[in-house]
Order: sequence, then structure tokens, then C-alpha cells
Amino acid sequence: MAPQSVPQQVYVPGAPHSRGFFSSLFDLSFTNFITGRVIKVLFVLAIIFAALYALGIVVYGLNLPNPYPIAAVIAAPIVFFLLILGARVQLEILIVIFRMAEHMEEIAEQGRQR
Repeated sequence: MAPQSVPQQVYVPGAPHSRGFFSSLFDLSFTNFITGRVIKVLFVLAIIFAALYALGIVVYGLNLPNPYPIAAVIAAPIVFFLLILGARVQLEILIVIFRMAEHMEEIAEQGRQR
């Protein structure tokens, strides 16, 4: 008697519970994550915030007596870069946590099928 092959289920993240954005947003059971969908928007908002903050440093520095305007013009791009770097790292950590949750769900589902 030949062994029977068990069909393998392919896991597509988000596919089993794919729902619309607003239905996922108001899902009180938190079975659908929206973080993967809004992560790009959050990064764009972080870039805008960092640019406004760096611009504020320059404007504030230009209103101070010498040598502070030069220091502000030098410091603003450095602060902008550090803010963007920090936001990117935090958002990447967040997305990795959510991907781990999706993969753990896949592993649990495979364990239930055996």
C-alpha cells in the first residue's frame, strides 16, 4: 500500500482573514492587523515631522545671535537624519513583530492539521 500524500496548505499572510481596511480597523477581536497596511503612511508622516522639526531648528537658530545660526544650519540635517533613522528602525521592529505573529499563526495552523 503506497503512502498517501497529504496536501500541503500554502500560507499567504493576511489571506485567510482578508477584510477591508475599515472592517479591520473596527474589528474588536483584533484578529485582523492593519499595521502592515498603514506602515508606509506612518513612515511618510515621520519624514514630514522630521522635516518640520529640522526646519524649526533652522528658523529658531537664525533668530539667535552669532554663532548659533551656523550651528543650527549644521545641526538641522543631522537631526533630520537621526529622526528618520530612529523612525525607520522603530517601524521595522513593529512590522517584524507583526510578521512573526503571522508566521506563528501559520505554524500553529500546520500543527492543528497533523
